[in-house]
Amino acid sequence: MDLPGAERAGQSAGALFAEERRRPRYARWSISGTDARHSRRSVRDSQGGRSLRAARSALSEGSHRGHVGRFPRSDHRNPFGFGFAASCGLRRENRAIRRGTGRHIPESALNPEGGAEPRHLAYVIYTSGSTGRPKGVAIEHRSTTRWIYAAQELFEPEKDFAGVLASTSISFDMSCFEFFVALGSGGKAILAENALHLPLLPAREEVTLINTVPSAVAELVRSKGIPDSVRVCNFGGEPLFGSLVRQLFKRHPSVVRAYNLYGPTEDTTFSTYEIVRGGEEGEPTIGRPIPNTTVYILDSERQPVPIGVHGELYLGGDGLAREYLNRPDLTGERFVPNPFSDKPGERLYRTGDLVRFLPDSRIQYFGRLDHQVKIRGFRIELGEIESVLLAHPSVSEAVVQAREGEKGRKRLIAYAEVANKDATSTELRSYVKSRLPDFMVPSAIFTLDKFPLSPNGKLNRLALPEPDVSWFGSEHPYEEPRDDIERKLARSWQDLLGIERIGIHDNFFESGGDSLLSERLAADLAKEGIRIASRDLFGFQTIADLAAWIRSKALAG
Repeated sequence: MDLPGAERAGQSAGALFAEERRRPRYARWSISGTDARHSRRSVRDSQGGRSLRAARSALSEGSHRGHVGRFPRSDHRNPFGFGFAASCGLRRENRAIRRGTGRHIPESALNPEGGAEPRHLAYVIYTSGSTGRPKGVAIEHRSTTRWIYAAQELFEPEKDFAGVLASTSISFDMSCFEFFVALGSGGKAILAENALHLPLLPAREEVTLINTVPSAVAELVRSKGIPDSVRVCNFGGEPLFGSLVRQLFKRHPSVVRAYNLYGPTEDTTFSTYEIVRGGEEGEPTIGRPIPNTTVYILDSERQPVPIGVHGELYLGGDGLAREYLNRPDLTGERFVPNPFSDKPGERLYRTGDLVRFLPDSRIQYFGRLDHQVKIRGFRIELGEIESVLLAHPSVSEAVVQAREGEKGRKRLIAYAEVANKDATSTELRSYVKSRLPDFMVPSAIFTLDKFPLSPNGKLNRLALPEPDVSWFGSEHPYEEPRDDIERKLARSWQDLLGIERIGIHDNFFESGGDSLLSERLAADLAKEGIRIASRDLFGFQTIADLAAWIRSKALAG
């Protein structure tokens, strides 16, 4: 197969292609006494061209690469410290890898022999773990080639891959499309520091396909940074919303297709796809499985659910990773035997994603199962609240979280990225309240000019600002209690709800109260000499209203 080279911003294609001809297989790896097909090669380089050459060399020989890539300055962890020992390493500085057992091997103009088999390991890529310990996902050659072959059916390779923007860090699995699929299909990769640098690239008018996260495309659309040469946009890594797709097609008519690509690293980057075209209304789904991929939607007993019923998405087929490197316990937990196959050793991967089949066999994505929360006895899917917020014309991004207070009570907190300064928290909360039941209305909605992003361009949830709990439930300016009755009510509410300051116009239920807490409040107020029934709170939900009713009842005798 003919694999052309990659074009680096600021470097002529001719110069780089001359370098490619001098190194037919990019980099020569030689390990004395070691079978290259079972060795691991570390790649750490700030220049995409060398990383690409090293990766292609390792794959050609049948060994596999370990993606180290570049880490933020605040994170100096080396994944090699978590169960990965490289046989050798390539660094731009021509120095040995300092940790692990890696040693530098010089490049060579020789053309090494191949030897990769489908079941040989192609690469190991690390993903974050819930415990803070990265997981090394071991991908085989058959899984990589499965996606290359699938792309021949799903895209128009000659046109679409003529200039693929390769802007994703090699430590992020979306880069596999930009390198392996584009080059393996006879296309060209145009290297960039990140997707937002597209308008500054000398070769920007040669870019035909953008492959990145929705938040990065949203910024390019906002800044009108997509050149007319772009005909295809791949969205992956984050949920895609219809509002962004419609803006893309409206402002950039040269784009003829957009792909909503879904998949975990454990299934070699992408598992399902939906082609989205201009003029379509509604929200994109994650579509249908790509070739050589099987999908199941199962309940907690691992039984298939009917069409339209929510369940967990399980994936199977040639894309599945071999294992989590040196983590047999975690491998057994996430990669389970396929109960629907008679083939020995057939497995399924548990994604932890909540989905359902639509009548036309497309798959609708609702978010992570661990994003389902239970508040006030109600099971809530946070993605549903986010969808309502995103329907507001001033909201471009939305995140809803369940935050736990000092007394263990959960509250819904929403963050909205707004373009219009006139879209206030109060307005957004009223908007949500008019469309969802009370128990799904966030206690607070915080507006931000821009959401914080990780180095890979994905939303950094951990960097969202910590909410000020004194603000919860407040739609009105704070007004302090005016008499003894209101002060007693405020003290009881603050104690029960775990909020430092309650104003007389704050709503008991919108501040986190529920039917159980209303019973406790009635009992606490009885000790203060104020007698109410818990049902009275449903008729008088603010301190001002409840105090006025208590006074009128006292006057009536």
